[in-house]
Amino acid sequence: DELGLAIPRNGQGHRYYREQDIHILHKIRDWKEQGFQLRAIKLLLPDRRRVEAMTPQELYHLREELNQKVQMEEDRSPKHARMGQVTPLPSAMEVAEPVSSISKEQKLQQFEQMMRDMITSVVEQQTQQSEERIAEAVTEKVSKQMDYLMREKEELQQKQIEILEKILIEMRPAAKEAAATEELPQVTTIRSRKKEREAKRSVGWLHLPF
Repeated sequence: DELGLAIPRNGQGHRYYREQDIHILHKIRDWKEQGFQLRAIKLLLPDRRRVEAMTPQELYHLREELNQKVQMEEDRSPKHARMGQVTPLPSAMEVAEPVSSISKEQKLQQFEQMMRDMITSVVEQQTQQSEERIAEAVTEKVSKQMDYLMREKEELQQKQIEILEKILIEMRPAAKEAAATEELPQVTTIRSRKKEREAKRSVGWLHLPF
């Protein structure tokens, strides 16, 4: 209701979901997992097809800009925000417009920051979990980002993969520290073959060094 979705109802007043409605709900779930606030997601919906075609760097830039503008508006008018009054904000495409002009180096920097933030967040959320559970949580998050990477040009994509592998190696000590038991063998030595195959399928050809 907060997003203003037009979900139809049947004669008994019960909602029923069409294929397009289910697709939108899946996208909303994905955007929430990527860190978009609800009011920011509301701005994405009118241009969702263009948003879906964005690269990870463009999505990261868009998320930071929209979330910042939403937060600034809520800080200025907390009373109105609590009452559900939405002050007009720039559209998602207005915010995303400058992205096309940023350089390849800037895109790589944005990508590195995005992945560091994401992986750090996962590790912090999994405090006191086993190293294997932390690795599985990171694998799940990273696998979702890999879908976006496949849309990048080959040269840029390879650099992104190199950055991601470097970050994962750097984050290994943090994962060990967050784990409930530090004296754990590497995950790859204790996973069953079935789990190993599932993990490889989930992230394609990327091997997580956890």
